Amino acid sequence: MIRSTPKVAIVLATFNGGQFLIDQLQSLSEQSFAGWQLWVRDDGSADATCDILRRAVDDDSRIHIVEDNLGRLGTARSFGELLRRVSKVGVDYVFLCDQDDVWRPDKVARQLNALRAAETDVGCDQPVLVHSDLAIVDAELRPVAPSFASHLRLRPESTEPLRTLLVQNFVTGSTIAINRPLLELALPFPDDVILHDWWLGLLAASAGELRYLAESLVMYRQHLSNQVGAIGFWKRLADVLSTGQRGFQNQQERLLQSVKQGAALECRLCERLSAAGGALHETVRGNLDLVRRYLSLFEACRSRWQRPWGVLNLRIGRQMWLKQAAFLMQVGLLPHPVDPNNRRRAA
Repeated sequence: MIRSTPKVAIVLATFNGGQFLIDQLQSLSEQSFAGWQLWVRDDGSADATCDILRRAVDDDSRIHIVEDNLGRLGTARSFGELLRRVSKVGVDYVFLCDQDDVWRPDKVARQLNALRAAETDVGCDQPVLVHSDLAIVDAELRPVAPSFASHLRLRPESTEPLRTLLVQNFVTGSTIAINRPLLELALPFPDDVILHDWWLGLLAASAGELRYLAESLVMYRQHLSNQVGAIGFWKRLADVLSTGQRGFQNQQERLLQSVKQGAALECRLCERLSAAGGALHETVRGNLDLVRRYLSLFEACRSRWQRPWGVLNLRIGRQMWLKQAAFLMQVGLLPHPVDPNNRRRAA
């Protein structure tokens, strides 16, 4: 049964975010849905971030700082630790938040309604993720582009999102809202997770429900310190070409990491299958089979063209044909066979 007043947590991982953090905290305080609790973990900031957070805690009892002795974890692991913490306090829904963005006042309310509508459709026990578009702005919040998806030529409303998410992420962390079943499925984060949002998107697409709101509910601030920015394809391609062999090697390493992340997804789906006594939905079984078939392409000794051909037969690939062409070339040039590390199989 869905609670009439759900318990909502917002998780925020900070690191040297003092320049813009106040704006984000202000946008949270202005949410039309006020029944949230904010959980913040700082990853070792050397600027004013911690002072800003301590003042925020004094001003608003809904804000909590997570203290630990884990040291620097990086973005994905810091969010993983936050999700682990909030999983222990009985939350119904979790929203992910970045330190330098600004939320539209109805963001939580809009996504909460979408989460509950999805649960009505697929069941409250099924993992659900709702994400949205973003408006790109500069450091002073001046408009740059009204739609992040259009700017990067993404198609988040894809009917078969797993076939893209295995090799390209289009689920932006600061727009993510998840329900408790997905939270429990995601934890603990495997070592081979590349990005926290990518991992959550993969799980929702393969074992639950992934829904997209074509509304820009977040102002996505672009500045010099962005870890992941709204970099277009041509700019990214120019960056790779300008770095020569090193840039190509970095791209190959990224592809290898995504294969290992896919292997981690296979293991998690197998665990879910085992926990369900083999009684998983047919769609989830089909997605597990797709993941296995994709990973098998990297385990076998194949010619440089057999592996890309196998990828095409599975209809797996990146959005935008130039990105797909670059991906197929990278797949063909990978060393073979590739060992995705510690793959486990379930019947």
